[in-house]
Order: sequence, then structure tokens, then C-alpha cells
Amino acid sequence: MKQHILIGELLVKCGAVQQKQVDDALALQKITKRRLGKILLGLGYVDSQMLTQKLGDQAGIPFIELQPDILNKELIRSFPFGLLYENIVLPLYEINDKLHFAIGDPTNQQVVNKLKKYTKKEIVLACAEPLEIVRLLVKKS
Repeated sequence: MKQHILIGELLVKCGAVQQKQVDDALALQKITKRRLGKILLGLGYVDSQMLTQKLGDQAGIPFIELQPDILNKELIRSFPFGLLYENIVLPLYEINDKLHFAIGDPTNQQVVNKLKKYTKKEIVLACAEPLEIVRLLVKKS
């Protein structure tokens, strides 16, 4: 069984934050009940891309840099804009029976089930910078 590593530990291990910063965020988490990554982001201790990369590592989902020129407008428009925007997910391409998506929050476990309502193809996820996904969604829709 794969051991689950906490996001704070991953960020400290890679040098993105210091243990003191994680401890401060954990103290805030007890008060606010918010997710640790969001607290670290809000405090400016970590940037969105690093947080997304490490959340992807934690979830076993690879991180990709989006290439706007490869996006398929027709594929994007085949899904409801609200579904894509609210879940910060972007259809990238399809190969045979697989549909590849970029997701901004790799901890969003429900997104695959939501996407399956619109396709019979297997869904393959990669994570990407959430703000870039939103920017491309608005630009390509």
C-alpha cells in the first residue's frame, strides 16, 4: 500500500517552504478549518504552480505546462462551460478511447464522475496551473 504523504511534508521536502511556515499554517488551519495548501498560498509562502505540482505528486497525477496552440476548441465546447470553469478542468485532446484533461485541483475527486456524464471515453488527468486553465477556458470558449 502506498504511503500517503501530507502536502506540508512534500512542500518542506522539496524546499518550497520551511517547517516553521507549515507550522504557522497548521495553527491557522485549526482556527479557519481551511485546507493547508490554500492557507500556505494565501500567506504567500508558496505559489499556485508549486502547490498544484505537489498536490499532483500527492495524488499521483503528473503536472504539465499547457500549450495554448494545441487546444481543440470543438472539444472544449463539447462540454458545458460551467462544468469546466467550476471544476477548473480543461479538455486537451483525445486519442482512441481516452480523453485527456488538465485539472487545476488534483484533489477534486468528483470531477471524473462529473465528466463521465458527457463522454463514454476513459478520462486521463494531468494537473496544470489553475489560473492558466481558467485563462485558456475563457479565451477558447
